Amino acid sequence: MVKTFIVLLAVPFSAIGAFWFLYLLGYNMSIGVWVGLIALLGVDAETGVFMLLYLTWLTRQAKKEGRLKSLSDLQEAIRYGAVKRLRPKFMTVATTFLGLVPILWAVGTGSTS
Repeated sequence: MVKTFIVLLAVPFSAIGAFWFLYLLGYNMSIGVWVGLIALLGVDAETGVFMLLYLTWLTRQAKKEGRLKSLSDLQEAIRYGAVKRLRPKFMTVATTFLGLVPILWAVGTGSTS
């Protein structure tokens, strides 16, 4: 249940940040913006789930090998796992962003301009 709530809480915080960012940039709410928000929330949930799965696997592996004896060992394992998953997370977000760039720069009917 705790892992489920961690993922579920990450999504609203992403949405709040996205709405603040849209407000600061002065974007109008359009179909393109909603598509981007939906994509953001999906990628956020996906990367959260994969990160939790990987960190759970990594801590179990460290516990099995006897390397997880204190809180500092747990923190080190989490840091190691987060750094190890940084590139795959970045690539996932980058490909999604590149796929949405045409919507971002669209002009005319239905766009933000």
